[in-house]
Amino acid sequence: MRRTLRLTAAASMVLIGCSLAACTSTPGRSRALDRVMSTAVSSDGRTLAASTVLDEVALFDLSPLRFRALLTSQKVYAQEWYNSPPLAFSPDGRLLVGAGVAGHLIGWDVDSGTVRFRTPLAEPVVDIAFDPDGRSFLAVGPAINRFSAEDGSLLSQLKAPGTAAASAIAVSPDGRHVYAGLSNGEIAQYDAESASPVRIMRGHALPVTSVTVAPDGSSIASTAGLFDPKLWNLKDDPPTPLGLLELEDAKASLDRSREESSEVAQGAILAIWLLSVVNLWGGFFFPPIGHPQPPAAATTLSETCHPRIAYSPNGRYVATTALVPSLTDRFQLVVADVVQKRARIISGIYGCSVAFSNDSRFLITGGPGAPQIWNAETGQQVVGAE
Repeated sequence: MRRTLRLTAAASMVLIGCSLAACTSTPGRSRALDRVMSTAVSSDGRTLAASTVLDEVALFDLSPLRFRALLTSQKVYAQEWYNSPPLAFSPDGRLLVGAGVAGHLIGWDVDSGTVRFRTPLAEPVVDIAFDPDGRSFLAVGPAINRFSAEDGSLLSQLKAPGTAAASAIAVSPDGRHVYAGLSNGEIAQYDAESASPVRIMRGHALPVTSVTVAPDGSSIASTAGLFDPKLWNLKDDPPTPLGLLELEDAKASLDRSREESSEVAQGAILAIWLLSVVNLWGGFFFPPIGHPQPPAAATTLSETCHPRIAYSPNGRYVATTALVPSLTDRFQLVVADVVQKRARIISGIYGCSVAFSNDSRFLITGGPGAPQIWNAETGQQVVGAE
């Protein structure tokens, strides 16, 4: 009976057409934004920044979710729409930095929406991380450059070890260490004062796409390729990587979540097939789309979107996105409760970006016309982070 209800619900959702992008809207704005792919949340939890597939960088109120202002109409990246341009707030939430906007690093004053600085880029930037004092930020891809938060000027550069290029960046809460994910699958830990690497962590087979530091600074989490999340205890020397899904009970709970999402997906496939038959007379055909299974490990490097990973501010959750190749690339979110050692899958997200609300209760991903908000504990989508 439960399965029948899931199938019926899934079929109904598809038949009304929302899954075919007919229900795109932007709360608080008469004209819908394009598809949101990248998000960031200010430290006070009030402001949400989002960039879209085409030419928009926007600010939202997070609680309740409502459009506030459009910062730019310039193209974010002159590449495929799957790219997820990085956005980052300063620790005080007063400055938003976006990379790749018309070939520049742009710094916006959040309160006024005015441009504080515009720095030309010689190459694409794939990740941004602020120093805890908010006076500078690091931008990588493939170099590791430190910029002034005041005027966007280049301050210094960290040298990646060997011939590897930097592909992800994170800074410890105390600002003493920088963690750079590298194209060879390694993670380099730098002493921030000397700008020199103090150790190299090895555990990924493919380029690292994202690194995040636990709020207490005792561990980091990383992911590589399409999906290869790992936890690293920094108190160990050297740190030994632990696969996120190797956590006790995590695999079992993930298998259950996979089974539930599979049942819903089967209903969607059936509904799409029926819809295609009904519409054959009108020349419309929607081919059945197989539901994607979460990848068990990294298999290749995505050319269209770099999966992200994030710690919740309270350190309880680690959330990581995954790109699942299918007829059309799909994005999924795996949320692990590192306290209860459980994990769940959230399907139907947009883009590879993931961010937590400052109270750790909600996850924010991309979405059609506006960011999507999810309950971190239940995995259910909510209207706003009330």
